[in-house]
Amino acid sequence: MDDPTIANPIVTGTYEFGDVLNASNQREYLYVVTALDANGCEVSASIPLIVIPDESPQPMKSFSPNGDGIDDVWSVENVEFNQDCKVVIYDRRGRAILEKKPYNNDWAGRVNGNDVEQGVYYYVFICDDATRSQNGSILLFR
Repeated sequence: MDDPTIANPIVTGTYEFGDVLNASNQREYLYVVTALDANGCEVSASIPLIVIPDESPQPMKSFSPNGDGIDDVWSVENVEFNQDCKVVIYDRRGRAILEKKPYNNDWAGRVNGNDVEQGVYYYVFICDDATRSQNGSILLFR
């Protein structure tokens, strides 16, 4: 493969793709290629790969707190990795109706025990690491 005079090199052999989860919640892979050269000698090479997962908050765009057991609370994927984040939810008039730190996927569209109107709400995640802070909208329908 590293001979530039060969126009169409052919590699035959096997490969391994090991998968280990390390202490930092990163996936560690070892990609090993083993091949036979023209003389029948085995040659191998390996490349370590580390995949860093996206642990930023990934909020649902909508939810329906109607008691049917499906999407009854506003959920945020990766919330367990973002316990340092404060969540503020605003109504359409810009009033903060919920502030929680940490947020634990438990807002069911209620404020002070009363159902809020269905409609569009806005959220802000304010995290200690500003690169994870974000904002967006939520559609609540019943």
